[in-house]
Amino acid sequence: MTVASDDDDEDHSIPVCLVSLEDQSLGLKYQSIRMSAALLAWGTLGTVVNTGKFDLMSAKARMSLSCIANFVKKKDCVAEIQNSHHGVIAKFDSSLSIPSQKKIKGKTTVIGEVVRVGGSLPKVRLRLASGKELSCDTSESVARELGHRLYDTITCRGSAVWDYTSNEILSFKIETVGAFRKGKASEAFAALSEAIPETLSDWNDRGIKDVLQEMTA
Repeated sequence: MTVASDDDDEDHSIPVCLVSLEDQSLGLKYQSIRMSAALLAWGTLGTVVNTGKFDLMSAKARMSLSCIANFVKKKDCVAEIQNSHHGVIAKFDSSLSIPSQKKIKGKTTVIGEVVRVGGSLPKVRLRLASGKELSCDTSESVARELGHRLYDTITCRGSAVWDYTSNEILSFKIETVGAFRKGKASEAFAALSEAIPETLSDWNDRGIKDVLQEMTA
């Protein structure tokens, strides 16, 4: 499990471990090797719940809170957020209303260094040029291929979902993989200038309204 900080990048997530079950309807107690950072993030979560200022959370953190809120609504119970220093710092029930996220989906290319492959489901973690890490879904065949390419920088083509407001990638599925080749800036702009007319032509043929509806469906 991770407790997300307010700038919840993959590489800034804080790992926490379940250490005990409390004698409650469902009481889970966690510890972290980065306890000071975890308590700060936990405090931010409490502030968000108490004030309704969901803009303090990243898109991914809001998604995680939504999962908890859906559980609370399903069970018609009360969730309490506690820490070891102050006890209960926030609580909420099924009345908690989290603003829905508007999302955009489409095809894109991601370039990154392969830093982890595997898991119970085919997953690949990429380190992007910004230093952030992105966990990606993929097929078993692609995961096997990338298992032999740890720490290589690769080019991935696939399907992505973005947060409409922040433009943050919420999820990415790798479909095909290619080698990364450094090129001149002039080559990049030339390729971009060729791609734009083709894309705009496709949009005009299909209709801009239909394209936008497909992207935000």
